[in-house]
Amino acid sequence: MRKAMLKEGKSYDFEIRKLIKLSDEQNYFILIGPYGKKYLMFDSYYLGYGMKSGDTINCKVNKINCNGKIFLEPAHPYYKIGQEYEFEFTAIKEIENSKKVKQCILFVNDPYKSTAFIPGIEKSVYKKYLSGKVIAKVENIKKARLYLKVDVE
Repeated sequence: MRKAMLKEGKSYDFEIRKLIKLSDEQNYFILIGPYGKKYLMFDSYYLGYGMKSGDTINCKVNKINCNGKIFLEPAHPYYKIGQEYEFEFTAIKEIENSKKVKQCILFVNDPYKSTAFIPGIEKSVYKKYLSGKVIAKVENIKKARLYLKVDVE
């Protein structure tokens, strides 16, 4: 009989059993997966998620490495991948990419005061984003960090 396995890119429900501190002095959630197997998930990225023992959370399997280690990403409590949201513009930094093209990185805050950035804005069009509000699409979420993109047209 073949063992039930998690698949990369798929989402599953996990129960948070408890929070523990390991010998590396880091805190981890012990999660119970859909097939009864235990998983560890580093807690520091997700402190703002409000997760606690006894909660059931939905996690995406971001990666399964060659050693079989599984990297889970719990669903963000506020944002969904593929959706657009309004962010507050806070700063801009100009850089030169590997092709020597000047680009800008926009720094934004969300309503929860988390900072994110939007890379790769052409210098010729960045000024339209300086109005104070930026509408950006959530392209991905990894380790609770938002990967944002704006429409540059």
